[in-house]
Order: sequence, then C-alpha cells, then structure tokens
Amino acid sequence: MTNKLCYQLADYGSLLIFKTDMSIAENLAYQFAHGLLDFDRDIKGTGGSGKNRSKLEQFEHKRLNIESDTRRIINQILQGISKQHVEHRPRRLHMNSNIVLALKLAAISHRIERNRFSGKTMLITGGARGIGREVALRAAKEGAKVAIADWLVNEGEQICAQIRESGGQAIFILADVSSTKYCNRMVDAILKAYRTLDYAVNGATVLDAVYSGIPYDVNMQRDFLGHQIHNCTDIYWKNVIAVNVNGLFKSMRAELNQMLLNQQHTQPAIVNIGSVTTNLLFSPAYIASQYALIGLTKSAMLDYADYGIRIYALNVEHYESIIARLYQFPETVTSSRSTCSSIDYAEIVLHLLSDNAHSLPSGVYAADENCTLIL
Repeated sequence: MTNKLCYQLADYGSLLIFKTDMSIAENLAYQFAHGLLDFDRDIKGTGGSGKNRSKLEQFEHKRLNIESDTRRIINQILQGISKQHVEHRPRRLHMNSNIVLALKLAAISHRIERNRFSGKTMLITGGARGIGREVALRAAKEGAKVAIADWLVNEGEQICAQIRESGGQAIFILADVSSTKYCNRMVDAILKAYRTLDYAVNGATVLDAVYSGIPYDVNMQRDFLGHQIHNCTDIYWKNVIAVNVNGLFKSMRAELNQMLLNQQHTQPAIVNIGSVTTNLLFSPAYIASQYALIGLTKSAMLDYADYGIRIYALNVEHYESIIARLYQFPETVTSSRSTCSSIDYAEIVLHLLSDNAHSLPSGVYAADENCTLIL
C-alpha cells in the first residue's frame, strides 16, 4: 500500500476523508503514544472551521453507538491520525481515489438481520454454489425473495428447497447467461414470480470450457482447458469469454432494462462478483475476463449514476479453493494468509446491496485477505 492513504468513513454519517502521510502501521503505533484525537488541536491546526468540527463531533457521537467490532476498527483510524487534513468531498468520488474503507466483515455483523431485505427481490446468477449460494441463503433469511439462475439444476433446486423449508421464498431458473434468450427469460421469470426486480448479484463464471457439473479429466478434456496462449484452443477461449464477459453484459442488460422501469418505486443495486487473482497458471481467458468485468462495471456505474442505480464490482480471492482442488495447483490460486470464506464474501455482497451502503459510491472494490474492502 502507498503511504498516502485516505480513510473513508462513509457508512455511519457524513462523508469525511482523512489524509495522512503515515502508513497504517505507523498510525496504529501513533495511537498508543498520543491517545484520543484532540479536536481542538487537530482541527484548528489544519485550519478547520466550526462546521468541520461539528461534523466530526457528530461522527464521534455516531461512532459511540455502533457495535463494538466496528467501533474498535474506526477508533484505531481516528486515534491514529497525525498531521491529518479534513476535507468535505462530493459524494461521487474519483475512481482513482486510493480509499481504504473501515469495514471489516466482523464489523458488518454475522448476525441475521431479519427484515433487512423484507419485501425485496433478488436475482443471483451462478447461485447454485460458492458465494452466490451463500448470498441466496442469507438474503432469504433476511426477508428477500430470491431467484437463483444457474445451469446446475440439482444444486440450484436443492438450495431453493432448503430456503423454502426454512420459511423463505426462492425459485430456481435454468439459465445460461451466455444466451440473450436465457438472460431475458430469467428476468421474466422473477417478474412473473415476484413482480419486480430490486437487486441483482452476477456471480456466474467459469474457468474453462468444461461443463461445471462433471469431473475433470485432463487427458479427455485437453482442448477445453486453459493452457499457455500458444496452446489454447478456440473452444476454450470462446466459452470462457461467452460466460464471463458476454454473459455478464447480457445479464446486466436484462437486469437494467427492468430496473429502469422500476426505479421510482425502489433503489436498485447490482453487485458483479470478480476475482483479484491474476496469477493463475494457464488461464489467459479467465484473467482477461476479470479485467473485462471491471470495465463493464465502471462503464455502467457512470452511465446509470443519474438514475439512482448503484453498481459495484467486488473482486475477491479464491476463498474456498474449488478451482485449486480441481486443478491441484493450490499455491497458484489461494493465499495462505486468506481468512475469508464464501460466507464472509456473501456478507459483504449483501452489505453493498443493502440500504446501509447508500452512502457508499458505486465502484470497483476488492476484499483482501483480511476481508477489508478497498477501492
């Protein structure tokens, strides 16, 4: 990380940016040496106005009322500021801003908030397993009417049955996101079942051209697997791009068409799930597709900002190593430092969709090995 960091504490009040020339470690050491932030000294020292001071005091008051894990994290940041400069910024931040959000997954809360998505509808592509599965399970517990779109029929139906047995609402939609017809049908299906579309989570992704529901056989499936570029086949390249890039575009197109019709009655949001892993061996199409996901998200966040539609990309590590187990290259796809699971990432996806994140600008975020959101 660069030594010049901006801490955005947007989740609990006014949008305040704290800039410092110190590293995170230096800041945390500084807090023990100097104690609590001195409002008079620090604000006056930076030419702060009474208005700035009032805003900071309001934030400090809110800080005292949030749960302990979040309070601890924000307290570390507040106490660690040295030579800080307090600025008021517009809510739309530059995409190049180097911002570290004070949102640890433990702070977002592992508790189920029963009514957080009450009456809301949520479409989840690739929802039969992984992060999408956990998003569906938790969203349903928190009141959402869930639609899982996937081509893994058995797994998808099982998740929906599990949700319904627990008293939630869920439907399964057979879908191939690489097909315009299927993307339009999945939106039509959720409208038929629930009459509206409030949120979408686009998590359908593939690593290669092997159908997700069958075991790997490297000898039999060589033409369908990734290799170094000079050995890659057209069928491998076309399949990965068809799902990961074309499928994302077609899914978003169908979702946004409906969200634009419904924007007066709800505040829609989309989360596209990508990957920060760009050190996979023999995966040129997959890695290229992850950069395309960032580009599509940035384009959409700019084009639909004036419509009140929030659009995020959440780039994650390979949490549970499904790909690592299949390829037997764990050292290439996972970080030994990683503490995040698919459940952790599902929590952060739902936080981005929820009303609690309305002050969080649309953009491309990453969740590092410590489950901290970074813009």
